[in-house]
Amino acid sequence: MQIYVVGGWVRDQKLQELGFNVQAQDKDWVVVGSTPEEMLSRGYLSVGKDFPVFLHPVTHEEYALARTERKNGHGYHGFFFKASPEVTLEEDLKRRDLTINAMALDSRGNLIDPYGGMRDLRLRTLRHVSGAFAEDPVRLLRVARFSARFPDFVIADETKRLLAEIVHQGEADTLTYERVFKELDRALTEPKPSLFFKTLLESGYLQRVFPSWHLSTEILEKLDEVDSEQVSLIRFGMSFANCSEQETKQILLCLRAPAKYADLAVLISGYGRMFSKQTMNAEKVLELLTKTDAIRRPERFLLLLKIVSYLDNSVLSQFWEKILKAVRGIDTKAIAKAQTSAKDIPQAIFRSRCNVIQEILQSDKFTNSEYDKGN
Repeated sequence: MQIYVVGGWVRDQKLQELGFNVQAQDKDWVVVGSTPEEMLSRGYLSVGKDFPVFLHPVTHEEYALARTERKNGHGYHGFFFKASPEVTLEEDLKRRDLTINAMALDSRGNLIDPYGGMRDLRLRTLRHVSGAFAEDPVRLLRVARFSARFPDFVIADETKRLLAEIVHQGEADTLTYERVFKELDRALTEPKPSLFFKTLLESGYLQRVFPSWHLSTEILEKLDEVDSEQVSLIRFGMSFANCSEQETKQILLCLRAPAKYADLAVLISGYGRMFSKQTMNAEKVLELLTKTDAIRRPERFLLLLKIVSYLDNSVLSQFWEKILKAVRGIDTKAIAKAQTSAKDIPQAIFRSRCNVIQEILQSDKFTNSEYDKGN
């Protein structure tokens, strides 16, 4: 029974040695020459569904028995796994996606690198391990995400051809939209998410599955500029800036994105351009606040405003923030109480809101002419 550290932790340790500023992930372990019975007898807890994976009794880290895999169907569930004491470490590493993820360390810290992972780290290249790479469509998404994580790396030409083959052969059609969004969400937190989308565009995947997702070079470049605690939400919303509201809703219906993501995407595609209108008046400003439900949901509106500001630096965020604060500060209950007829209440509140907006528009700091200068 031999135990090895494998995968991402080894890769990141070697990247650190090469001077890269990366954080090592949790350790993954491979056990060679053992059986499920032996692992259980040593106190490990079985957690694997499709193949033998165990949790260490003390550290709770994952230990998987060395295994091989063989394609026996369509999509990324069509695999037959074999885990036995006869499976070697090299055989286990061969089933992995990229050479930089197919390295291992033994108990003495010696590197086992049968497929040139260190070479490709030095060359800053994302290269597949074997031709079996094209059998798993998830690898299309993973390579795209690794491209966003390691922007200094390039995808090997032969690997690009396999990514295109995954799309052309229809394997990528089997990806569940939940998995697509999961990888997308993770990619949006990486240093250069534009490369995630560019990789999927170069493979033909986005054109095939989401033809109405209009991602211009300008928008992709702006995604990389975002610096915020809510980076994933903001970048997701920005990506729909060139889509119509109907196109956005169709894409979201497929992606099944969480509501907080979907809401912002729809708002951006439907109303994002209204923030930079050259001619502003109180009625139009209030219309935008009403349509985006800003008065009831100010936090969402401010996040929408942040997205718009990244897309168009001429938008005056302070202008909208001051107006929103003023409008929300109006005592609508007092206005309603002062009306002699209930039917007059909506119009009275409308007039009151327009009046405070007009005061700001006419103030020295926020004039129409000043707002127009940025457009």
